[in-house]
Amino acid sequence: MLAVSDDITVSLLISVMPRKKHFADCEIHTLIAKYNENKDVLNSKLKTFVTAAKKKATWNKIVEAINVLGIHTRSVTEIKHKWQKKARKDFA
Repeated sequence: MLAVSDDITVSLLISVMPRKKHFADCEIHTLIAKYNENKDVLNSKLKTFVTAAKKKATWNKIVEAINVLGIHTRSVTEIKHKWQKKARKDFA
């Protein structure tokens, strides 16, 4: 169990952590382009020709392409979340 001082320390750490920057337009456009290039793999059901590992590798390639832009370093989780919440609705 955390003591009162531990709770204060944890809350201070959370409040000090910087927020990630918004996605830039070029990051969103790169996400859309790379997703469209790989949508046959990403949209397919898991079968013998498309495995979970292949889908994961494809998402990693998309993240690498976005991170090469040098704006922000993004994770696979962030990119998938962005696709699910924003890019898929607006541009695909």
